[in-house]
Amino acid sequence: MHVAISDDAAEQISWGRRALASAKAAEWPESGGKRIAEVMDELWFALAIADAIEADQVHPAAEYPELADEPQAGRLAMELAADEVTGWAQELIRLFPAAAVSVS
Repeated sequence: MHVAISDDAAEQISWGRRALASAKAAEWPESGGKRIAEVMDELWFALAIADAIEADQVHPAAEYPELADEPQAGRLAMELAADEVTGWAQELIRLFPAAAVSVS
């Protein structure tokens, strides 16, 4: 069973995935690589959380305790996960403009 995901959340997650792939493929700058790598790790982790929630492999409240008694916890968790992915992707692009990809 998969958790329902809005079109907006799906697009945000897809954009984050593309930004991460773009950063991996790009030539890295001579300085700032450590921070870029840290942000890439955070983005990867945020994507992994979104994937686990969507695939119903983890209860949404395990990642977002405030959703423990929420009837729409899965959908709301996907929105929160998508926001986290977007935040990390934006930070990655700010630090490493070569990772920029267009939002579909």
